[in-house]
Amino acid sequence: MVSAIVLAGGRGNKFFPYATIRNKLCFPILGTPCVLRLANQLIQSGVKNIVVVTGYKEQSVRYALRNLKEVTFAKTEGNEDIATAIRKAIDLVETEDVLIIHGDIVTTEQNIKEFLSLHKSSNSEVSMLISENPPEPIHTPRVHISSNEFDCFDYEGRSSIWFCNAIIGNTYIIRKSALNETGYSKDVPVGAMPEPQGSLISIIEAIKDSNVSISVIKSKDFLIDLNHPWDALKANQLVLHYLFESLEENKSHDTAKISDGADISSNAKIIACENTVIEKGCIVQGNLYLGRGSQISKGAIVSENVFIGHDSLITEYSKLHADTVIGNNNRIAFSAEFYGLTLDNVFMIHNCCISGILGSNVDIGAGTISATWRFDNKVREIICEGRKEIPPYYGNLSYIGDFCRTGVGVMLMPGVRVGAYSCLGPGTIIRTDIQPNTLILCEQKLNIEKWGPEKYNNY
Repeated sequence: MVSAIVLAGGRGNKFFPYATIRNKLCFPILGTPCVLRLANQLIQSGVKNIVVVTGYKEQSVRYALRNLKEVTFAKTEGNEDIATAIRKAIDLVETEDVLIIHGDIVTTEQNIKEFLSLHKSSNSEVSMLISENPPEPIHTPRVHISSNEFDCFDYEGRSSIWFCNAIIGNTYIIRKSALNETGYSKDVPVGAMPEPQGSLISIIEAIKDSNVSISVIKSKDFLIDLNHPWDALKANQLVLHYLFESLEENKSHDTAKISDGADISSNAKIIACENTVIEKGCIVQGNLYLGRGSQISKGAIVSENVFIGHDSLITEYSKLHADTVIGNNNRIAFSAEFYGLTLDNVFMIHNCCISGILGSNVDIGAGTISATWRFDNKVREIICEGRKEIPPYYGNLSYIGDFCRTGVGVMLMPGVRVGAYSCLGPGTIIRTDIQPNTLILCEQKLNIEKWGPEKYNNY
């Protein structure tokens, strides 16, 4: 029997602007909090005891997992590092083997099942999950292996094998190594400056130093960790594609009403939940998940591979682009156009055109536009924890935090991030990141002069 430790205590500073009101692990993946999705996958894989390490925004994690009897919690205090969190949590583990995994991992249930199964059949004391395909995001640590065993971490980019932030092994060995790790990653190149913090990497180094071999198990499916907001969009799209690839036939609830007059692609795979409606004259161009009580009406256009949560309304000639995920209780109407990901309770109408992520309870004013291309064809550079970064994908989309609103005619330039509880006034052009709790108003200079018929020639 195997227990699991899920690390869910980080602050998620790189996940701005979506970690203000929640722990980033509570960000939804097709409507389900990431940490809940992972916990359910672990349970389905045979894990009956899950210790979740909490810290920042602890209550949001507890709420997400409130219905799982298999879960217990271990809380970190202050600025305790990951190794300290693991030392606390592993004292609650009573099984012979333990799986330790970062809670922001998004992958398939099959991937987790194979990891557990292959470790058990290998007779290894400790195994780590690796990938030969570049994971998302690509800055995940690389490793050197020899004879199918872990050798060392690679900080110089020479290896083409990546560590997937998950290990499994003998509880006694991992507990002992967690107690004896150095408190920082020591196997870095000369001139590098590792942070003075214990981590899963420093524990793996301690296991290696105790002459315990670590076998490697290759990930079969996609794997992504939610470091940045664009990773969340990528993760949702990967899971959405996997959902439709796994779907063998259409699923339509008895109460779903799909009009014969709707223009639905013959190749589309449709999941229509209870009390859903697709009206006459609407266009569905490909695979669609339509959640409970949601409606597509009055000429709306839905492209391929779209997920719509429950009780949402897409209406009045609005358009959802391909690979878009819509949250619960959204209203998108009056020729609004959207690509990306929305959370719950989003309102978007009257000729808006948005590409990116909209947090929960966002109200988009009429005519709000997000620009996605720059004249120099470059991706906007951002500052993350004092360091410059260039997003590997979706860097020029707009990222609007929870409980924000825009006035009429707002323009969002490529790659801007707007913090939670902010208001962008009418006619503003947003060129830089906006911190939470900010009001932006545009000052307009007016020249007022006399005008009338005398300004024209009389004929």
